[in-house]
Amino acid sequence: MKNKKLIISVVWGLAFLCSALPVSAQGIMFRREEIKNEIKEGIKDGTAGALREKGTPVPNLKDRVKALLPIRVLIGTAKLTAISGTTLIVDREEKSYTVNTGTFDKCATQLRRRFWGKSELSEFSVGDVLNVMGYWTDDTKTAVNACYIRNISIQKRYGVFIGEVKSVSEGGFVMTTISDKRSDQTVTIISSTKYTNRRGSIIAKSDLAIGHKVRVRGLWDRNANTVTEVTEVKDFSLPPLPTGRISATPTPTEG
Repeated sequence: MKNKKLIISVVWGLAFLCSALPVSAQGIMFRREEIKNEIKEGIKDGTAGALREKGTPVPNLKDRVKALLPIRVLIGTAKLTAISGTTLIVDREEKSYTVNTGTFDKCATQLRRRFWGKSELSEFSVGDVLNVMGYWTDDTKTAVNACYIRNISIQKRYGVFIGEVKSVSEGGFVMTTISDKRSDQTVTIISSTKYTNRRGSIIAKSDLAIGHKVRVRGLWDRNANTVTEVTEVKDFSLPPLPTGRISATPTPTEG
């Protein structure tokens, strides 16, 4: 009962906080999604509390919400125009803003890709579209200490892809996909990549050949049409399937 009252109080508090922020409609939607995720996790922690071992501390929902409280500004769909170390310059509606990243008094910057995977500044490029959440450094409102940055342009996610080997190189291979909407994908293998045939038996990379049907598990970059960090390649063309019809060979007999 106490958990429910706490969650209700937090919901009203966050609703008030959002109403006080001068943001665009898109920014509000982005903020609501973050709040919804936090509330879901809070409810999960509250209902799972009874299942924890005695003496194990339950994560405090108040502490989690506090992490969002420093956010006082949202800059949505901003275009990245320059990168200098850990500082970004973004433009939105003909205005330029300096975005600081790092660890601050109120928060530490979290970087996310479009599909919510963790990102790094090394993945950012000029021209990327960002959603920035944070707080102003001063009353000029031109510089932001970022608590959260989502890079919409980094369209990477882990997935499974099925297709046919088109060419093979030392570092991997190029494959077509079963979807007509996708271009050929360049697959880069790593030392830990596992190769198996359709029966699950281990094979070598050298067994792959042009025309083989394969399934690949790895990190897909939608913009670059690449699959990296590949964990598994399964070759459905091995071992070769029998061809033709099997017939008995007559044995001559003495008459």
